[in-house]
Amino acid sequence: MKKRGISLIVLIVTIIVVIILAAVVILTLSKNNLIESANEATFKQDIRAYQDELNMYISKEYQQLAGQRDHKITATGYEKNSTSGEYNNSVYKYLNSFKKKYDNKIAIENDEIIYTGINQKERKYANELNIKTAKILTINYLDGEGNTLKNKEARTLVGLANTYKAPDIENYMSIIEEVTIDENVDEITFQYLPICNELAFEGIDNNGNETLDENNIVGYTVSGIGECNSYYVAIPQYHNGFPVTQIKSSAFENNTVIKKIVIGKNIKKIGSGVFYNSNIEEITIDPECNLTEGNELASCKKLKKVTLGKNISNLTYRLFLYCSSLETIVVNTEDEIVIIGDELFQGVNSLKEVLVNEGNSKYKSENGILYSKDLTKLYIYPSGKNGIYEFPSSITEIGDRAFVRNQNIKKIIIPNTITKIGGYTFCYSNIEEVIVDSKCNLTGSNEFNGCTKLKKVTLGENISNLTHRLFLNCSSLETIVITTEEEITFPYRRDELFQGVNSLREVLVNDGNTKYKSENGILYRIEDNAIIIDPNNL
Repeated sequence: MKKRGISLIVLIVTIIVVIILAAVVILTLSKNNLIESANEATFKQDIRAYQDELNMYISKEYQQLAGQRDHKITATGYEKNSTSGEYNNSVYKYLNSFKKKYDNKIAIENDEIIYTGINQKERKYANELNIKTAKILTINYLDGEGNTLKNKEARTLVGLANTYKAPDIENYMSIIEEVTIDENVDEITFQYLPICNELAFEGIDNNGNETLDENNIVGYTVSGIGECNSYYVAIPQYHNGFPVTQIKSSAFENNTVIKKIVIGKNIKKIGSGVFYNSNIEEITIDPECNLTEGNELASCKKLKKVTLGKNISNLTYRLFLYCSSLETIVVNTEDEIVIIGDELFQGVNSLKEVLVNEGNSKYKSENGILYSKDLTKLYIYPSGKNGIYEFPSSITEIGDRAFVRNQNIKKIIIPNTITKIGGYTFCYSNIEEVIVDSKCNLTGSNEFNGCTKLKKVTLGENISNLTHRLFLNCSSLETIVITTEEEITFPYRRDELFQGVNSLREVLVNDGNTKYKSENGILYRIEDNAIIIDPNNL
C-alpha cells in the first residue's frame, strides 16, 4: 500500500508540472502573437500614413503647376547630404513623418510607396496593403574554384537597372569590376582570383623602357611566371611599392601552370605573343589599353572563354589564331569594335557565342550573335555556328569581317533590308551558297575572298557593282545568278574579280529580265548582244 501511495503522489506531481509548462508555453505564444500583431499593426499604419502623405504632396504639386505636372517622384534614403545639409532626393524630402527605422526599407518609385527591405514578414504585410515590394537580388562571392569567399548578400532592386561594383577582398581581384543588371536578374556572382606576387618582374623607367637601375625604376612589367605555381592568378597592381603597368612580350609563352588569369585596368601595355601556346583555359583582359601587338592569345589550344574589358575594342591581328577550343567571348566594351586582319578566327571552329552584359549600351547578344543594341547592325557571327542564317528584318548593316573564317555555316540569305555590307565580310569562310538581295552594292571589297567552298551566288536586283576581288580565290564557284537590270559595273582590276575561280560554268539571269540574257551559261547584254561574262574566258 505504501508503494502504491508514493506512485500516486508522483503521478499527481508530474501532471501538475506538465500543466504549468503548458501554461507557460501558451502564455509565451500568446505574448509573441501579441507582439507580432502589434508590429504588424504599426507597420501597416505607418505605410498607410506615408501613402496618404505622398498623395497629398502629389496633389499639392498638381495644384501649384495648374495640372501641368510632367514628372514622377523617385526617392530613396533618409539622411541629409553631409555637405549641403539638404535632403536632396531622400524620402524625407517628401514625407515629413518618415521615420529613420524605415531607412533602406521604404522608398518612392514613380509616385508610389515601395518596400525595399528583405524582412519576409514586412514584405507580406506590404503585399496585403497592395504596396509594391522590390525584387530581391542575391549576390555571391566565389573564388576561382567556386568556393565561397564571402557570405552571400541579399539586396533589393529599386528601378529598372542597377550597377553593382565588386567589393575589394584582400589578396584577391574580381574577374569583373562591376555588373549592371535589370529587373529580370535575381542573382549575380562575383568571382575572384588570388593575386600572385611571385611572378617575375622587371623595372621600367619614365619612358616605359626596362631598366636595372633601381634609382630610375618608376614601375614594373611582368616578365614571366617566376615562382608562381597557382592555377588561378590575378596580376598584382603593385610590386615593391611601384605600380605594375605592363606585361612583357611572350611573358607567359608555353606556360603549363596557369589555367585562369585576370588582367586588371592597372595594365597600360600588353606585348605580343604574351600567352602564345600556353595552357590557359580562361582569361579576363580589362587593361586600359587595346590589344594591338598581335598573337596575344595565339595557339592557346585549351582556351575556352575570353572576357574583353571596357577598353578592348580592337580585335587585333591573329589574336585568337588556332585557339581551337574557344567557345565563348564576353564583350564589355561600349566602343566601336574593329576587327583587324583576316586571321583573327583562323583555326577557331568551336566559337558558339559572343555575349555582352545586359546593361551594355552599345551591344546586344541574341543566340550568341553580336549585334548593335538597337539590332540594326551585325558585328560578329561566331565562327563555330553552322547551318543556314537569315538576317532579322531589323538589321540594315553588316560589319567588316562579320563572318570571317566561319568554317561551319552553309548558306546565307541577305534580305533587301540590308543597306550596307562591310569589306571582307565572308572572307575565308566555308559558305556554300549566298543570296544577296540587299538594297546596296557590294562596295566593301573582298566580300567573298577565299571562300573555297562557295558554289552558288545569287545577286539581287540592287547589285550592279561587282567590286574589287569579290570572288577572288573562290575556287569552287560554279553558278552566278544575276537579277539586276542595271548596267553592271566591273572593278578597275577585272582580272582580280575572278582570279582563282576555275570552276565557273554558268552565269544565269532570272526569267523576264529585260537587260540581260544567258545562253549556254554566257551572260549577254540584250541591247547589243555584247558578252558581259563568259565563264570560258575569264
